[in-house]
Amino acid sequence: MITFNTDGMVNQSFAFKAPIMDYIFKNVKPEHLIKLYQCSKYFYAKVHLNIIQHLEIVHSGQPEAFGLTKTAIRTSNHSFSKLSGYWIFGSLKTHALLKTINISNFYRCTIKKLELAEYIPWKEFVMLTKAGTVEDLKILGLNYLNQSLEDIIAQVPNATSIEITDPYFSSTTLESLLSMNHKTKFTTFILTYIQENFDGDLLLDYILLVVFQMNADVDCDVHVSSRLPPPHFDVDLYYEIQDIQYNEKIAEALKRKKQYFLK
Repeated sequence: MITFNTDGMVNQSFAFKAPIMDYIFKNVKPEHLIKLYQCSKYFYAKVHLNIIQHLEIVHSGQPEAFGLTKTAIRTSNHSFSKLSGYWIFGSLKTHALLKTINISNFYRCTIKKLELAEYIPWKEFVMLTKAGTVEDLKILGLNYLNQSLEDIIAQVPNATSIEITDPYFSSTTLESLLSMNHKTKFTTFILTYIQENFDGDLLLDYILLVVFQMNADVDCDVHVSSRLPPPHFDVDLYYEIQDIQYNEKIAEALKRKKQYFLK
């Protein structure tokens, strides 16, 4: 986080003409704007835009940090609400409940890595991902978004790594996934603790589609853990059988794809 106290500062004119500086400020990337801030405090005096590269939202009992590249802040901190006008890029991790906290008013959010370990409302997730810059998505809790799997994946079209625990399957999830055109190749695709009723063959079809078509790297890490035991099966044994069946087939598909590209 970079901030300055500009009280009493005498504004200084830039060497370039105003239209050029206006173009620079409107199109500059955050990492470059940080460099401009470090070069001269007058850049900050002109823009008055605070930037956070890596933001981590933590529980009240956890330590805070306010460094140049990383900010860890408690939700109980009175300054938390002031983050609404900041530009967040790089990464955002949530470890504290955000149900009553509005993070929709960030000046701009162009994060590449988003990790959710607590609930956030769907509208907040849409805000965090609407720039289309998320490349690494992890949802590590029990369906913290209460949204179907296809909606989540569609919201991050440029993600190369997706890891979701307890994904929600709607009646149209698998058909929607099969027809979806993801823009980038997956390096990681992991679904764990699947509890919803779904067509296992269709899910496997989608996974194999991810593996064989253009949206999976040769060395893609793919794993699916199914939780759909019929009444007459031993639950733990069935979980194990299902996991082996899915992941053995996925492993075979990855192996065949790798052999194809090595020819």
